[in-house]
Amino acid sequence: MGKTVPVFFFAVLSAAGLFAQVQDLQDALNNRLVSLSANGNGGSSGASVTGFLQNATSGTLRINTVIRNGLYLRNKGAGQNMAATGVYLESGEYYFDGENGFIELAAQARTPVMFIAFCADFQKENPSPDESFSLEAMPGGIRAIVSKISRYMADHPDDDAVTAAQIALWISQGETAASISGKFAFQPEDEALAGVIAGY
Repeated sequence: MGKTVPVFFFAVLSAAGLFAQVQDLQDALNNRLVSLSANGNGGSSGASVTGFLQNATSGTLRINTVIRNGLYLRNKGAGQNMAATGVYLESGEYYFDGENGFIELAAQARTPVMFIAFCADFQKENPSPDESFSLEAMPGGIRAIVSKISRYMADHPDDDAVTAAQIALWISQGETAASISGKFAFQPEDEALAGVIAGY
Protein backbone atom coordinates (compact mmCIF):
# COMPACT_ATOMS: atom_id res chain seq x y z
CA MET A 1 0.00 0.00 0.00
CA GLY A 2 1.04 3.62 0.03
CA LYS A 3 2.02 3.89 -3.62
CA THR A 4 0.39 6.32 -5.98
CA VAL A 5 1.26 6.28 -9.63
CA PRO A 6 1.82 9.66 -11.31
CA VAL A 7 -0.10 10.26 -14.50
CA PHE A 8 1.01 12.48 -17.37
CA PHE A 9 -1.64 13.10 -19.99
CA PHE A 10 -1.07 14.47 -23.47
CA ALA A 11 -4.16 16.08 -24.93
CA VAL A 12 -4.65 15.80 -28.69
CA LEU A 13 -7.23 17.93 -30.47
CA SER A 14 -9.19 15.90 -32.98
CA ALA A 15 -9.91 18.04 -36.02
CA ALA A 16 -12.10 15.53 -37.85
CA GLY A 17 -15.51 14.39 -36.73
CA LEU A 18 -15.67 16.75 -33.78
CA PHE A 19 -19.35 16.05 -33.26
CA ALA A 20 -19.22 12.25 -33.26
CA GLN A 21 -20.93 10.79 -30.22
CA VAL A 22 -18.81 10.30 -27.11
CA GLN A 23 -20.13 7.49 -24.90
CA ASP A 24 -19.71 6.74 -21.22
CA LEU A 25 -17.75 3.51 -20.70
CA GLN A 26 -20.38 2.12 -18.36
CA ASP A 27 -23.06 2.55 -21.04
CA ALA A 28 -20.86 0.94 -23.69
CA LEU A 29 -20.23 -2.04 -21.39
CA ASN A 30 -23.91 -2.37 -20.46
CA ASN A 31 -24.88 -2.32 -24.13
CA ARG A 32 -22.21 -4.95 -24.95
CA LEU A 33 -20.50 -2.61 -27.38
CA VAL A 34 -17.27 -3.03 -25.44
CA SER A 35 -15.75 -5.70 -23.18
CA LEU A 36 -13.06 -5.15 -20.59
CA SER A 37 -10.08 -7.00 -19.16
CA ALA A 38 -7.84 -5.50 -16.47
CA ASN A 39 -4.91 -6.20 -14.15
CA GLY A 40 -3.19 -4.41 -11.30
CA ASN A 41 0.28 -2.89 -11.62
CA GLY A 42 1.33 -2.65 -7.98
CA GLY A 43 -0.05 0.84 -7.39
CA SER A 44 -2.84 1.82 -5.04
CA SER A 45 -4.10 5.00 -6.66
CA GLY A 46 -4.04 6.90 -9.92
CA ALA A 47 -2.88 4.99 -12.99
CA SER A 48 -2.99 1.77 -10.98
CA VAL A 49 -4.87 -0.58 -13.33
CA THR A 50 -3.98 -1.53 -16.89
CA GLY A 51 -5.98 -3.54 -19.36
CA PHE A 52 -7.74 -3.74 -22.69
CA LEU A 53 -11.04 -2.55 -24.13
CA GLN A 54 -12.39 -4.73 -26.94
CA ASN A 55 -14.63 -2.93 -29.42
CA ALA A 56 -17.29 -5.44 -30.47
CA THR A 57 -18.77 -3.19 -33.17
CA SER A 58 -17.97 -2.56 -36.81
CA GLY A 59 -17.32 1.13 -36.25
CA THR A 60 -14.95 3.33 -34.25
CA LEU A 61 -16.19 4.12 -30.74
CA ARG A 62 -15.40 7.23 -28.76
CA ILE A 63 -15.30 6.61 -25.00
CA ASN A 64 -15.33 9.43 -22.45
CA THR A 65 -12.20 9.54 -20.30
CA VAL A 66 -14.44 10.25 -17.31
CA ILE A 67 -16.24 7.19 -15.94
CA ARG A 68 -19.28 9.05 -14.68
CA ASN A 69 -20.26 6.88 -11.70
CA GLY A 70 -17.15 4.73 -11.58
CA LEU A 71 -16.55 1.04 -12.28
CA TYR A 72 -16.03 -1.56 -9.57
CA LEU A 73 -13.24 -3.98 -10.39
CA ARG A 74 -13.31 -7.04 -8.13
CA ASN A 75 -9.92 -8.61 -7.63
CA LYS A 76 -9.86 -12.31 -8.50
CA GLY A 77 -6.87 -12.72 -6.17
CA ALA A 78 -6.14 -11.60 -2.62
CA GLY A 79 -5.35 -7.95 -3.31
CA GLN A 80 -7.45 -4.82 -3.24
CA ASN A 81 -10.64 -4.40 -5.21
CA MET A 82 -10.51 -1.18 -7.22
CA ALA A 83 -12.87 1.66 -8.07
CA ALA A 84 -12.05 3.19 -11.46
CA THR A 85 -13.06 6.77 -12.30
CA GLY A 86 -11.19 7.40 -15.55
CA VAL A 87 -9.82 5.61 -18.62
CA TYR A 88 -7.04 6.67 -21.02
CA LEU A 89 -4.96 5.07 -23.71
CA GLU A 90 -2.06 3.02 -22.36
CA SER A 91 0.34 5.90 -23.11
CA GLY A 92 -1.82 8.41 -21.24
CA GLU A 93 -2.96 10.04 -24.46
CA TYR A 94 -6.51 11.10 -25.20
CA TYR A 95 -8.42 13.34 -27.59
CA PHE A 96 -10.40 16.49 -26.85
CA ASP A 97 -13.28 17.83 -28.94
CA GLY A 98 -13.72 21.12 -27.12
CA GLU A 99 -16.18 19.60 -24.67
CA ASN A 100 -15.17 16.03 -23.82
CA GLY A 101 -11.94 14.16 -23.31
CA PHE A 102 -12.20 10.78 -25.01
CA ILE A 103 -10.31 7.81 -26.38
CA GLU A 104 -11.01 6.07 -29.66
CA LEU A 105 -11.50 2.32 -29.99
CA ALA A 106 -11.03 1.07 -33.54
CA ALA A 107 -13.63 -1.31 -34.98
CA GLN A 108 -13.24 -4.89 -33.77
CA ALA A 109 -9.92 -3.94 -32.13
CA ARG A 110 -8.47 -4.67 -28.69
CA THR A 111 -7.05 -1.39 -27.40
CA PRO A 112 -4.58 -1.22 -24.47
CA VAL A 113 -5.71 1.26 -21.82
CA MET A 114 -4.96 2.42 -18.31
CA PHE A 115 -7.52 3.17 -15.65
CA ILE A 116 -7.42 5.85 -12.99
CA ALA A 117 -8.49 3.74 -10.04
CA PHE A 118 -8.44 3.66 -6.26
CA CYS A 119 -8.10 0.89 -3.69
CA ALA A 120 -11.47 0.09 -2.15
CA ASP A 121 -10.26 -2.14 0.73
CA PHE A 122 -7.95 -0.51 3.24
CA GLN A 123 -6.62 -3.68 4.85
CA LYS A 124 -5.62 -5.50 1.65
CA GLU A 125 -2.43 -5.22 -0.39
CA ASN A 126 -2.10 -3.31 -3.65
CA PRO A 127 -3.13 -5.41 -6.67
CA SER A 128 -0.13 -6.96 -8.38
CA PRO A 129 0.35 -7.41 -12.15
CA ASP A 130 -0.59 -11.09 -11.88
CA GLU A 131 -3.97 -10.24 -10.32
CA SER A 132 -6.87 -9.68 -12.71
CA PHE A 133 -10.29 -8.15 -12.15
CA SER A 134 -13.89 -8.89 -12.95
CA LEU A 135 -16.41 -6.12 -13.52
CA GLU A 136 -19.16 -6.07 -10.89
CA ALA A 137 -21.83 -3.71 -9.57
CA MET A 138 -20.53 -0.90 -7.38
CA PRO A 139 -21.14 -1.78 -3.70
CA GLY A 140 -23.68 0.50 -2.07
CA GLY A 141 -21.25 1.48 0.66
CA ILE A 142 -18.89 3.26 -1.72
CA ARG A 143 -21.21 4.24 -4.56
CA ALA A 144 -21.72 7.83 -3.39
CA ILE A 145 -18.06 8.61 -2.67
CA VAL A 146 -16.85 7.09 -5.95
CA SER A 147 -19.34 9.27 -7.83
CA LYS A 148 -18.07 12.32 -5.92
CA ILE A 149 -14.47 11.45 -6.75
CA SER A 150 -15.29 11.00 -10.43
CA ARG A 151 -17.22 14.27 -10.52
CA TYR A 152 -14.47 16.22 -8.75
CA MET A 153 -11.71 14.89 -10.99
CA ALA A 154 -13.79 15.67 -14.09
CA ASP A 155 -14.52 19.21 -12.92
CA HIS A 156 -10.93 19.91 -11.78
CA PRO A 157 -8.69 18.17 -14.33
CA ASP A 158 -5.66 20.28 -13.46
CA ASP A 159 -5.74 19.49 -9.72
CA ASP A 160 -3.38 16.88 -8.32
CA ALA A 161 -6.21 15.13 -6.49
CA VAL A 162 -5.19 11.45 -6.66
CA THR A 163 -3.91 11.18 -3.08
CA ALA A 164 -6.83 13.19 -1.71
CA ALA A 165 -9.33 11.03 -3.59
CA GLN A 166 -7.84 7.88 -2.11
CA ILE A 167 -8.03 9.35 1.39
CA ALA A 168 -11.65 10.37 0.81
CA LEU A 169 -12.56 6.84 -0.29
CA TRP A 170 -11.07 5.24 2.81
CA ILE A 171 -12.38 7.85 5.26
CA SER A 172 -15.86 7.34 3.82
CA GLN A 173 -15.53 3.69 4.90
CA GLY A 174 -14.75 4.59 8.49
CA GLU A 175 -10.95 4.77 8.48
CA THR A 176 -9.32 7.69 10.28
CA ALA A 177 -6.69 9.97 8.85
CA ALA A 178 -4.31 8.68 11.55
CA SER A 179 -4.78 5.04 10.54
CA ILE A 180 -4.41 5.91 6.84
CA SER A 181 -1.19 7.84 7.46
CA GLY A 182 0.41 4.69 8.87
CA LYS A 183 0.15 2.98 5.48
CA PHE A 184 -0.30 5.76 2.95
CA ALA A 185 1.83 8.90 2.94
CA PHE A 186 0.05 12.20 2.50
CA GLN A 187 0.30 15.89 3.36
CA PRO A 188 -2.16 18.03 5.36
CA GLU A 189 -3.33 19.66 2.15
CA ASP A 190 -4.25 16.23 0.77
CA GLU A 191 -6.43 15.56 3.81
CA ALA A 192 -8.07 18.99 3.44
CA LEU A 193 -8.82 18.33 -0.24
CA ALA A 194 -10.23 14.92 0.67
CA GLY A 195 -12.79 16.76 2.77
CA VAL A 196 -13.69 19.00 -0.15
CA ILE A 197 -14.12 16.01 -2.46
CA ALA A 198 -16.25 14.09 0.05
CA GLY A 199 -18.18 17.14 1.21
CA TYR A 200 -17.49 16.84 4.92
